[in-house]
Amino acid sequence: MMMHIDIAWKSLNKYGEELCGDKVEIVHAQDSDILVLSDGLGSGVKANILASLTSKIIITMLQEGLSVDEAVDTIAHTLPICKVRHIAYSTFSILQLFHDGRAYLVEFDNPACIFIRNGKLMDIPYEIREIAGKTVRESKFDIALGDMFAMVSDGVALCEFYALLDERLAEGAVLTESDVANMLDSERAARPDNRGLSFGTISAFGRNAALPHYAPKRETAAVLTDGLLLIDSGGQYEAGTTDITRMTAVGRIDDDMKRDVTLVLKAHIALARAVVPAGRGGRIRPAGCGRRGV
Repeated sequence: MMMHIDIAWKSLNKYGEELCGDKVEIVHAQDSDILVLSDGLGSGVKANILASLTSKIIITMLQEGLSVDEAVDTIAHTLPICKVRHIAYSTFSILQLFHDGRAYLVEFDNPACIFIRNGKLMDIPYEIREIAGKTVRESKFDIALGDMFAMVSDGVALCEFYALLDERLAEGAVLTESDVANMLDSERAARPDNRGLSFGTISAFGRNAALPHYAPKRETAAVLTDGLLLIDSGGQYEAGTTDITRMTAVGRIDDDMKRDVTLVLKAHIALARAVVPAGRGGRIRPAGCGRRGV
């Protein structure tokens, strides 16, 4: 059964910027339609270059019949390195819709693709794997007539925030958890389509990151030194609501911190791959998700 696919997209520039840090590429191949959404680190020209290179490399290589692994590996060796953060970073979402009813989805650091069928929000089955040092979500599933997909990016505010955070720390600024939360809230508020926060921004440094739903107070907020910074935040936008959690290294981190982050990541991957029998409650614990503390 052949399918006709309607595609539309919209990008919003950061206030005062002539170029958008997001980039969308679309190709109509013989057997499928391929869409790539990318969001570059920072804002303006720098972010636009990173996002444009990422989306163009991915969609060109896929169109030529090369694999996602080859495309992502090429990106890792092609993107210019950020002088402040010392990484080449750009998020991406790839959605390939085949005319025979198959779909292929790969996501890296963007909010999950929204899938609606018959007016209901659907879960997309996925596996987590690593490609060229990047942990991605990969999905292969079937589609039906009338299905709708929406790929969104909340990375603009986050990328701009992290670039600003790096700059402030490089300047020697003394920042607290509260300062960090205010910086991120301000970046989100600067987006023209932002309608507020999803919830109060959680900015927790060091031991405070172990406290559930920790809320920093200006008078007692911890000062950022060397350690791990947890940020749990989200925004309300015209296109939807986001909720993103990130753990970031500040300054120097020791081997114990690296071990703890690695154990948590392995637990997340094990849980994502687990298959829970139908009808079972939340008490079941998948193999690989032990009780050992970190």
